[in-house]
Amino acid sequence: MAPLMERIGLEAPGCDRHGYTIYTLETHLCYRREAHQGQPLEVALTLLDRDAKRLHAFFTLFDEEGNLLATSEQMLMGMNRESGRPDAFPVPVAEAIAALPHADAGAWPELAGRTIGIRR
Repeated sequence: MAPLMERIGLEAPGCDRHGYTIYTLETHLCYRREAHQGQPLEVALTLLDRDAKRLHAFFTLFDEEGNLLATSEQMLMGMNRESGRPDAFPVPVAEAIAALPHADAGAWPELAGRTIGIRR
């Protein structure tokens, strides 16, 4: 699978063409197993939610045997590069986002939506 920015048309030339990029507002990483340098890996993406300028994304990292190595849940914000302010996704980017795999509200991956804290 191509990286997210590439899949939605925001690789370097796309960012320049649209004057737009994406910032990470928050991320939650869960390491499940060790990965090794040079090891073949696969990343899968599921959109948990989105609106005109934000993405709530869930990434899973697998080894070549399909073992889950890590997850990353992220809140991403679309930014107008000229103004430096949040802005709606350009139309071609929004269309590419609509084509990404989405999870139904009741069918999020098991490890999504976790909170961090010391359990008492």
